[in-house]
Parts: sequence; structure tokens; C-alpha cells
Amino acid sequence: MEGPVSPAGASGGVEICTRIYRPRKPKKSPFFRLVSEHIEEFLRVYPERFAKEHGPLRPVVERVRRGFIECGDVARGFARAWCSTCRTSYLIPYSCRARSFCPSCEKKRSLLWAEWLREEVFEPVPHRHESCGSTSRSAARRPSPST
Repeated sequence: MEGPVSPAGASGGVEICTRIYRPRKPKKSPFFRLVSEHIEEFLRVYPERFAKEHGPLRPVVERVRRGFIECGDVARGFARAWCSTCRTSYLIPYSCRARSFCPSCEKKRSLLWAEWLREEVFEPVPHRHESCGSTSRSAARRPSPST
């Protein structure tokens, strides 16, 4: 089963969101190892090394860190999915949904947002051009060149 593709078609588009569950292995990622092995030391030294310049560590940091460590771990909770066609059962572990910290959850958010844009916002055309930008204050105050 293939997921939806862009309106340009399978050859010209990029897959936005698959509908096939692919279990991930979060504990094998370098980022997971870095956080799990060094977070206690970071929390211990933060007040003396970083608090003066960056302010006190907010409580949300510890909550997000705990969620990230538990993200994708079947032992911490799961949902069971059942395919009635092939009669296969899958355990899908809960995610932490930590924005801008957990790479897996952030990717899922981005894919779901892109899918929503494609389905609900954009017209079905064979091409797409998106542009986002903001003006800096200095550019906004700068007078336009006179001709």
C-alpha cells in the first residue's frame, strides 16, 4: 500500500505521508543516547554554568526530557492496531509529542501539516510554489529607491 503523493503524480511528486506503520528504534539514535547519557550532568551543572546568562531552567525542560526518553517505548504504553485483511496485529507505542525536541514527533507534525495543506488549502495543480518570508525592521524602515 502506497501513501498519497503530490498532485504532480508518483514520478514528479514526493510522498507526503505514508499510511504504513514502520516501527522505529528510538534508543538506537545518537540523539537519544546523547540525551539519556548526559541529561543528569547537564541538569546538575546548569545552575552554575548557564543560569546567569540564560536564566533559570524552566520545569518544562525536565517534562519534555522525560517524555522524549519514554517516546516510542512499548513498555511505557501502546495501542494495538489490527489489519483485518492480513489478520496481523501491531503494537504501536505512544509518542511524546514534544514539539521541536523529539525528531520523530516533529517529523510527524510536519508531515501531517503538509498533508493538511495539500488536502484542505492548496488547489490541485501539477506544480506548487510556496514562499514564506518576513521583513526585518531595518528593511521596513528603509525608504524605497526613487526612480
